[in-house]
Amino acid sequence: MRTINLNLKEKHKLQFLSSSSIYDFMDQRNEMVEKLERSLAKGASKQELLAIIESLKNRTGTYGVQRKELLNYLFKGIIDLSFPTVVKNHFFGSTHNMGLFEETGEVSY
Repeated sequence: MRTINLNLKEKHKLQFLSSSSIYDFMDQRNEMVEKLERSLAKGASKQELLAIIESLKNRTGTYGVQRKELLNYLFKGIIDLSFPTVVKNHFFGSTHNMGLFEETGEVSY
């Protein structure tokens, strides 16, 4: 029974990979590229094309907001899959100087 529960927990954790956020990100990027292609075909002005390109860079480029959100989401999913709760608690404690990592001012060996 314990093995079944552990397998269900792992299966639930893997669901983040099939999340719609990945597909939404890709769909939005494809829509923006198609909009750019349509604008080029119509003979849009240089300013309109630059606005579309700038929007595409801001959303999906190296510093794009949507890209960062997606990467943070995926990274958190990887952490959930990779590290047991005890390790996550140690990370939390070390960043907040709590528990084993609490600074008491005394040195003891």
